[in-house]
Amino acid sequence: MIAFFSVVLAILFTPGPTNTLLASSGARIGIRQSLPLIPAEWLGYFVSISVWGHFLHGLAQWWPLIPMLIKFLCAVYILKLAYDLWHHANCPNEPSNRGITPAKLFLTTLLNPKGMIFATTVFPPIAWINTTAFLTYFALFTVTLIPVAACWVVFGGKLVNEKLHISPMHFQQFSSMVLAIFAGVIIYKTILV
Repeated sequence: MIAFFSVVLAILFTPGPTNTLLASSGARIGIRQSLPLIPAEWLGYFVSISVWGHFLHGLAQWWPLIPMLIKFLCAVYILKLAYDLWHHANCPNEPSNRGITPAKLFLTTLLNPKGMIFATTVFPPIAWINTTAFLTYFALFTVTLIPVAACWVVFGGKLVNEKLHISPMHFQQFSSMVLAIFAGVIIYKTILV
């Protein structure tokens, strides 16, 4: 269990699309207003890990291209997020700029390649054949996820202040570039495989 906890903690703290959006939201609208995004992240990982672990892992053995296709579609979605963040950074009061919504964060987490990594390499095989084992491991995952997600929100919220001279607009543009880089890396790795 300690090894599982350590690996989950390391992966969750690694910068990625979901963490970038959490930090961007903390910077853009503040820490308190961004904390309600955490349940959306949790739900996204729950669905992603469950689907990968119970269904797609087995399907990938029959059709090896499915993981590659899903990674490519994830990268396309992340590129769209990057574009939206960049486009809306300069117009915070525009009615169409709803910011980072729970639905957006859920979908980003659902498509985050970390879900596949958790399901195929971090969760033990017994989690996919024993419901009690799955729930036990997912409970430990949850206990790890909540404080890590809160840290990313706080990081974004604290990074944007007058002393550092970082505006929410610039942080959002930076987040957009980070997302575009993640998407590029995913596409590059998918093509190489």
